Amino acid sequence: MGILNGMEREVPFLLGKGEKEKAKAFRNAGYTAIIGTTTIIFLILCLISFLGRDSYETLTRVALPLIGAALVLQIHTFLYNQVFMADQNFTPISQSWTIQSLLNFALSIGLVYKMGIYGLIVALIVSNLTAVLFLRSRATFRFRVQWNGALVWHLFKRGVPVFAYLWLGFLLRQVDKLVIIAMLPRIELGYYGIAGTIAGMLVYITSSASFVLFPQLLRKFGKTGEIGALARTLKEPTFAFSIFVPVLLALVYLWIHIPVVHFLPKFAPGIDAMRILVLGTLFLSISSLPSYFLITVNRTKVLLIGGALIVALEAVLNVALVNAGLGIRGVALGAAICQFLYGTILLAYTFRLIPDEGESTLRSVIRTYAPSLYVAAVVAALFHFIPVTPGSLREDIVRGIIHGLLFVIATAPLWIHLQRKTGVLSLAWNIVTGRRKQ
Repeated sequence: MGILNGMEREVPFLLGKGEKEKAKAFRNAGYTAIIGTTTIIFLILCLISFLGRDSYETLTRVALPLIGAALVLQIHTFLYNQVFMADQNFTPISQSWTIQSLLNFALSIGLVYKMGIYGLIVALIVSNLTAVLFLRSRATFRFRVQWNGALVWHLFKRGVPVFAYLWLGFLLRQVDKLVIIAMLPRIELGYYGIAGTIAGMLVYITSSASFVLFPQLLRKFGKTGEIGALARTLKEPTFAFSIFVPVLLALVYLWIHIPVVHFLPKFAPGIDAMRILVLGTLFLSISSLPSYFLITVNRTKVLLIGGALIVALEAVLNVALVNAGLGIRGVALGAAICQFLYGTILLAYTFRLIPDEGESTLRSVIRTYAPSLYVAAVVAALFHFIPVTPGSLREDIVRGIIHGLLFVIATAPLWIHLQRKTGVLSLAWNIVTGRRKQ
């Protein structure tokens, strides 16, 4: 209900201000409220299971309390992850994710044959418990049960707008699917599903990178209290995203038909929708870090109002385009247009708060999108001079390699420009080769 989101916002901010004891108090108050709530849910599930012992099937009676236990454990992992994020120590988080995923996968395979679906639940509990114990062993901070209604209320007030914004972002990516369910044959949702999956994976990449930078923004804002102090932390990664994201999406755009046509041919009717949706993903991805910046500086009202209006617009636009006979292509187009509008609004508002010296907001937005326009021109030229035509897998792979090589050559100036401006390529190389610690 937003309390964890409030902790994600307030704790790094207080640590940046140097108020460690207050941050500790907020952590303990949030922990007490969240674990108390999830424990109550667990007990309710146990009670439901007990009261329904004569009417529920065995699976339901056993699964309800076990799922409740898994929920309590998983919430613990979220809370410990918040501690490490606030301290800008991401190594234990990635290690725990790896351990949890591999253990859950291995146990699920091993136990499902002997225990059926119960094996999946046991694997979920054991993997979550292992992750909690691992994170606890790496954490220097220890949660304490300390109820403080005033602090919980403060976390709630800070966190609810963030929670609502995250749900609006979720709705923004689901409205298109709801329109398909309501207005088109069910098979169209299957065609469109792969487009949504690919687009979601691409958005996740930049969202994860932005979330890593979120505590850094909060700490710096807590330390200085000045929006201008966040300029470099915000603009350099956004500039890097403005080059990295369109290049990545362009490669997906160039190659995605190969695996779909040859290995998932039933989804081939969704390729056009996928390519359209990838374009919309570009704008959501580039505006990912600016959205966290706006949360940092308490401008969530813009996120909420803008998000609500865009979600409503997408619903209306998608319905209109489907009625115009455009099918899932129209749905994808409506989603892409709204993602462009929302991403651009966030980007423009961010540049308005932290303007570049001697540069208007419009000019800053155009400069951010300029690499995308260049990449789009390169892709259009490749499709024009080396068109994609139906062929064998070998022919498509050869054409894809040619497209890729020419694309890399044509976009080399962007990478050179990125290196000169930020040095990020040298940093990445040094990290990969072990010459510099992360």
